[in-house]
Parts: sequence; C-alpha cells; structure tokens
Amino acid sequence: MSLNHNSKKSLENLTPEELTNYSELVDATILSLKQELNSGSKTKARQAEMRLPLWEDKRFELDRFLDK
Repeated sequence: MSLNHNSKKSLENLTPEELTNYSELVDATILSLKQELNSGSKTKARQAEMRLPLWEDKRFELDRFLDK
C-alpha cells in the first residue's frame, strides 16, 4: 500500500482493516530500519538512516489521524 504526500486525505479513504494493515506495515518497516542501523553493513545502516525519518513521519501522521 502506498500513500502519497497527501496522506491525510488518503488515510480517510482507508477501511478499518486497511488502516490496521497500514499500521502494521509502518511499524514493521520502522523496526526493520532500526535493526539495519545496527547492522554490520555501513551501506545498509546509511540507507536506513536516510529512510527512517520518512517512516517515522508516516507513523506520526497515522497516530494523529487515529487520535481524531
């Protein structure tokens, strides 16, 4: 599932099941990226460091949407 930069509007169009699935995807991705930060591979760690803020922002937006 891919949400564009207008994620608030996109989140409003998701069903409860889709929101749950998206939440699980975001959480799993964040966990994976945090693990890659500590990996022995400098390349993986660097890529994870660049991608993590984007996924943390997605988590923040989702939490804000769900708290409405």
